[in-house]
Amino acid sequence: MMDESEDGVEHMEMDLPQSESDIFCKWGLSPAAIDRLLHCGITSYQHLHFIDSPTISKIFNEDSFLGDSIMFRMNLEAWRRANKVDCEEIVSDFPTNSITRSFSLEATLKGSLKGQNILKDFVQFQILSGTNQSDLVEIIVETHLLHEKTLGREAGMEYAKQIVHLFPSENTKTYYVPSKPKEGVKNPKGKIASKVKNTKSKYKSLFKKRCEVEPEPVSEEQLNSSCNADISDIVEASKHWLQEHSEPWDEVTLNWKITSASRIQGMAYMDINEILESWTLYKHQEGYSLVAIDVQAKFSIEESEFSSKFEELRQQLLSILNEDMKDKSSRKLLEKIGQPLTNKDSADFILIRCINAILRPPRQARNKLFSIKDAQDAMVVYTNCNAEDALKKRMKDLGLSSTAPVLFVIGEEYTNLTEFKVIYESLSYTLPSMEMAIKVFIEVSLLFEKEYCIKCSLAWQFLQAYFFSINNRTYDVHVSNLITKIEKIRAK
Repeated sequence: MMDESEDGVEHMEMDLPQSESDIFCKWGLSPAAIDRLLHCGITSYQHLHFIDSPTISKIFNEDSFLGDSIMFRMNLEAWRRANKVDCEEIVSDFPTNSITRSFSLEATLKGSLKGQNILKDFVQFQILSGTNQSDLVEIIVETHLLHEKTLGREAGMEYAKQIVHLFPSENTKTYYVPSKPKEGVKNPKGKIASKVKNTKSKYKSLFKKRCEVEPEPVSEEQLNSSCNADISDIVEASKHWLQEHSEPWDEVTLNWKITSASRIQGMAYMDINEILESWTLYKHQEGYSLVAIDVQAKFSIEESEFSSKFEELRQQLLSILNEDMKDKSSRKLLEKIGQPLTNKDSADFILIRCINAILRPPRQARNKLFSIKDAQDAMVVYTNCNAEDALKKRMKDLGLSSTAPVLFVIGEEYTNLTEFKVIYESLSYTLPSMEMAIKVFIEVSLLFEKEYCIKCSLAWQFLQAYFFSINNRTYDVHVSNLITKIEKIRAK
């Protein structure tokens, strides 16, 4: 219901509903995002009437709120259109946050399959192909627009500088040339500037197309259902797009984020086969990146700096294993780390395998006790053949269930691993490194709610607790003690 205040401004009744039909809940926001809005004092319809884009960006100023920020902006736009509120457009804005001061091109490239391929191609050919250049620019721009709404001169020049530093055969002018108004050049040029402009145009047009139909005016009593219907139309349009398209990947990612909350809610009532039939993009060669998006949305967690945390873990865990590990076979295995014939991925494989020697398998019913080797073999499955039949036979030999995710490492010798796979039902992800395979294995297990194999469950619990901050999760006391020990080492 609308009132008129003393200053003549029309506004709605002050209090937002506080029941389960809370408007923010109906807008599909996560509990963490709703808590954030209430903490910032957004508690009335009048606030929704006047809130502006910079304020929204300030409220949702962390990367973990990116999906919620998109959902809030779309819903707010629909709510304002339904009530004919004449305010600035807010759905096309991007959350602001400085990135260039901490941006590392090399680290960013190592965090994706496309990036890994760019680095490998340059090592082999000492030059970037046209496809390499396009993929490189796409990765940089996607990362930038997660944090900044515009591309400033300083950022553009920094990106171009880092490209040339990492790939000396390239030229900064290919990627970014700042504007020169005095010389009649009003806009910046180069691949990065063009990509930013095109990406933002796609972002705006995507929502413009979905908001073309003006809804009929509604009363206050119909408001909640109207807003819910509007956002449902937008989400359903994104779902339909995902059913029909598998590229371009930046639009796949955007639509995937828009539909995360709705898809995850629906998946709760489906088995894994129904999920993978409904959302076939999980089966895409880069589908693991979509799994990561859904894990962040499902558990309201930030994207973890996995590579930097893994680098810390290598040093901390090696120190603990050398001090505490008693198992002779595992100690002999640990000696392989650092030897010339052991590559980096194999060293990571050995390190992770040895966790089972300090987090021993729990005793089972009827006094059954698994050995350390049982746990190590089940945790990461080594084989020298990547044929599907060979992988299935290896699983059968180890007594592993085909209904749970399995992490395979493949190589002629375990000290020279060359291939890494995470397999679950009809999902089969080939990853560029042992580090990435560990991340994807945990995320697949979390998203599809699969318990870790009992033989090695404590080791996987430890890695999950170390890399992913998930609220309301309790872990075995031995896992908690190991986490505490690592934190003490880090504090020294």
